[in-house]
Amino acid sequence: MEFFKDGDEAQRLLYRTTGSWKRIQNQLQEIAEYWPGLCERLPGIHTKVTPATTARWRMNGETLGKKFTVTATPLSYGAGDQQKLFAQLVLAVAHPVEEEMAIVSSVLMDSAGAFYTLPERVVLGNEGDEASYHLLFSIINQVLAADAAAI
Repeated sequence: MEFFKDGDEAQRLLYRTTGSWKRIQNQLQEIAEYWPGLCERLPGIHTKVTPATTARWRMNGETLGKKFTVTATPLSYGAGDQQKLFAQLVLAVAHPVEEEMAIVSSVLMDSAGAFYTLPERVVLGNEGDEASYHLLFSIINQVLAADAAAI
């Protein structure tokens, strides 16, 4: 745990972190508005995605009868001036019989809307709806690849 001895530094860090989280929430809202319409426009993918009504950002989905959720939670890397805040998007898939959710994957998103597998490894830059499109199809692929016997 990092202890702050300078109250002003701690306050600046918290303000910066809060500002980053607000920008991330705006990016997440754009995804929440884009994905349901995309699934409707592409009926051949047999996928439905809807925003969940929870305090935390979450999307519920189903593809070919396989249920999943994507949940966002704040995750900070680094310290001091090097600290960067991400949304960790956690993908969970439902067990086909008991319907309990099991985490199968996660990805990081920064306040600019870029996606990372590690804090320093960008896998998808922010290309607006195109990035969201690629993320959704990557999630669908991961859901379908999740072995039911391992969930």
